[in-house]
Amino acid sequence: SSKSTNPVLSGSGWGSVKGTQIVLHNLLYITAKYGTEHWREVEGLWCALCTWPINIQVTLNYLARITCVSNNVTLMLQQAKRIMSCFSRTKPKTVVSELMRELQLVEMISAELQAAEVPPYYQLVLPNQLSRHDQLGDPLEGVAKGGGGGGGG
Repeated sequence: SSKSTNPVLSGSGWGSVKGTQIVLHNLLYITAKYGTEHWREVEGLWCALCTWPINIQVTLNYLARITCVSNNVTLMLQQAKRIMSCFSRTKPKTVVSELMRELQLVEMISAELQAAEVPPYYQLVLPNQLSRHDQLGDPLEGVAKGGGGGGGG
């Protein structure tokens, strides 16, 4: 017998990265489409994610990135605000801690997000890769090109 007060939510809370992204994307869609009329039910879904603190970090990360690539940033910010307000009522210390960690990371990373057609619906593009490559030189310089290894006789 399980000692969990909610056996449906027992376990580690970990799934595949792709599965997590699909669930977040679908839950965000449900929130945007039905959140106004059925907020209590939708809020319950988001609050269930708070059972595992790592979900707050993953969701915050997802919301920040999907908002950056959204065609309607205002609508996305409204939805992100509702979701984070729900998380803040459920696990306030964890949310503040994650927001502070995220703010520290923003200072260290300078990258661009672009929309993508497959989950997670964005891709990270690092700036100046070409200029950095030019500064370091070509690592294959001096290596014979075209011959490849293997096959043939």
